[in-house]
Amino acid sequence: MGGGFLSDGSAGVHSAAGSGGQSSGSSPSGAWSFDFTLTGPMWCRFAQASNAYGRGIRLIGVLLVLGGFAALWVGFSEYTPFEALLLAAIGLIGLLACTRSYSCWLLMHTVLWSACDWFDVPALNTRRAQETVSAWRSGNFDEHWLTSCRLLADGDGVVLLRRVRGRKRKVRASWSDLACVRLTEEAVVLSPSAGGLSGVDIIPAIADVKFADLSGCVLVDRSVVPDVDGFVSWCRGRIAAASPRLRGPRRWWRRLWSWLYADGRYLDGPPAWAANK
Repeated sequence: MGGGFLSDGSAGVHSAAGSGGQSSGSSPSGAWSFDFTLTGPMWCRFAQASNAYGRGIRLIGVLLVLGGFAALWVGFSEYTPFEALLLAAIGLIGLLACTRSYSCWLLMHTVLWSACDWFDVPALNTRRAQETVSAWRSGNFDEHWLTSCRLLADGDGVVLLRRVRGRKRKVRASWSDLACVRLTEEAVVLSPSAGGLSGVDIIPAIADVKFADLSGCVLVDRSVVPDVDGFVSWCRGRIAAASPRLRGPRRWWRRLWSWLYADGRYLDGPPAWAANK
């Protein structure tokens, strides 16, 4: 399915075809075109990387939980054993909610509603929803979890085209809309900041606390990019040039924001393959 877009390639752009395809050279025109096959595991890690809340957010969450737990403990003069056990359970659940494993689980449960927009799988509001959920839980993705995609990148931004059930779908993002270039085991992921430039409100009263959304997020299979480091550097340079948030006297705020949301990393750090690079 990797060649679904090959027949309408544009002239003058660097092109690589197929999942696992090889090509050489760089893009003389400053434009890129990559065809690849999106798989179920690749999509799951794409969703996690696009919503990769960093260690700063979880640290703040832990401090809030511990502070609330301490306030409740001090607020009562005496406890029955049952009340003490209940309070301890509430504290443990609160700490669990701040862990990466729980956030990834919650993320995929939410994003899974959009799986039918990315693959030829049953929607979660249909009678066959269990097929989609079971495939995700077991990691047993069949041929329905394969989608032909093309990523186009030029000076204006990036476009991800995909073909689902015979229809083309498009995600377009300008460089000024993007903030992160992350690497997963399979893909290069470009997305708005996990700090909330797009997404679903966790706390409606706080507009910048978002979670579990793929709006404006794109990816490309690393195996079809001949120079991953060069492509990543090119993308980060475009984002830096297009975004005023990265320049000027408020750069310290940008550094704090990046630490809170780990904007330059995949989850808590680079994947294992990059550990020695």
